Amino acid sequence: KDALQTRLNHYLIQADRPAYYPGAPDRLRAFADKASNVVHLRRETAPPIPLSDIGAERWFEENEVFAPALASHEIAEQDPQLFREKKYS
Repeated sequence: KDALQTRLNHYLIQADRPAYYPGAPDRLRAFADKASNVVHLRRETAPPIPLSDIGAERWFEENEVFAPALASHEIAEQDPQLFREKKYS
């Protein structure tokens, strides 16, 4: 998991594209306000990318940021097949 996140961060930092969508700064602020354990990935010229855990916040299920942001949720099950069986049985 940590290796995947490190690799992902490497590519996110290189994506130095600005948030051009109208209202993007406000949406990024809302994302960071609702996030738990938020970390901002600094980029050279573009706004930082907030990374966070979803936690129990339903906001992430009902809103789109339309800007570079990443929320994740870690599941407890290590085996994908067992997770699928528990989740969908």
